[in-house]
Amino acid sequence: MIQTPRLQLLPCSLEYFELLLQGNDHLADLLGISIPEGWTEYPEMVLVAYDKLRNDPAMLGWFFYLVIHRADKRLIGAGGFKGKPNEDGLVEMGYEIAARLPGKRTGDRNGGRAYPFCIRTLIRSPGNCPHGRRV
Repeated sequence: MIQTPRLQLLPCSLEYFELLLQGNDHLADLLGISIPEGWTEYPEMVLVAYDKLRNDPAMLGWFFYLVIHRADKRLIGAGGFKGKPNEDGLVEMGYEIAARLPGKRTGDRNGGRAYPFCIRTLIRSPGNCPHGRRV
């Protein structure tokens, strides 16, 4: 888990994926957070990511993080590396962050600007890019 003053980036384990596949409420109860209806525009990616991790457990911590707004205890998105660095040290990132949080201005640090902060946090976290030279 990676924590900043505002965000918590939680690697999505097989257990978390399985709970998400059963329904958002199961994971929300376990983590003590709220998960908004329709939190992802790409619900099919949850199953794709689950299969990827099930087939290669070493991917945990590389490619799928749940992004939780700490103060609101609310899931606001997901993101991570799309895999380990290639032979040239290149890693690709993907993310999806809610454009607006209820009661927050669009573009403030709690909403619209959460995605670049999330990306910087992933890159700068010890151990996340040990062999990656370009993102």
